[in-house]
Amino acid sequence: MVTESAARKKTAPYCTPATLLGIIEHFRNFDVPTVVAKERLTQIGVPDSLLNRNWVALVFLGLILEDGTTTEAFQNIRYAGPTEYATVLRSIMSNAYADIFQVLDPESADELLLEAAFRPYSPGGQRARMITLFLGLAREAGYSPKVQPKDRPSSAMGGAAPRQRAKKPVAKEEAVEEEAKMEEPPTKPAPELGGIEDVRHQYAALLLQRVQESDGDGDAMDRLERVLGVSPKESE
Repeated sequence: MVTESAARKKTAPYCTPATLLGIIEHFRNFDVPTVVAKERLTQIGVPDSLLNRNWVALVFLGLILEDGTTTEAFQNIRYAGPTEYATVLRSIMSNAYADIFQVLDPESADELLLEAAFRPYSPGGQRARMITLFLGLAREAGYSPKVQPKDRPSSAMGGAAPRQRAKKPVAKEEAVEEEAKMEEPPTKPAPELGGIEDVRHQYAALLLQRVQESDGDGDAMDRLERVLGVSPKESE
């Protein structure tokens, strides 16, 4: 006897869209065999760690049976032309995600509605990945989801996205110092004395020293005034 809780239990795949779509694309470009073995998926680049998740997804979408036997739906994808491919994939999605499409439209559903629609599915801890796969397949099928799938390129079927090297942070003290250097005006060099001006400067200093030492030497004072450009009459 099946209990009510068991009857309500649902499961949904949660592999990455990039890897699953890579598998589909591979068999679209080549022939779809009568039976697909798991070893065949590893040969085309699916890592062992992701093998079971993608196998479950292929079964869920109705592309293969549990034993790997391929279905008519998989053959339809294989022979669909560029303009027919999206329509065929939409039909496959509508059958596999029938309960989801009954309660939402991927082009208008927000995150809260997607969360509520996938809540009955197990395992609950993988719900975010389930939604990501659903949205990724919907976009491949020609929908324009309101919520974009949070998918990253997988290391399988195409390689991982290159990482960008983080820039080394500049210490706060260094930043302040550099900013101060940029704002500080350049210091003007002290004027250099030379030629006759240098001689006059030294001579005036010598006369001033003579005046101070002689306690008012009149001749030295007169010469100093003449060097400074002040006549005796003006200084009186």
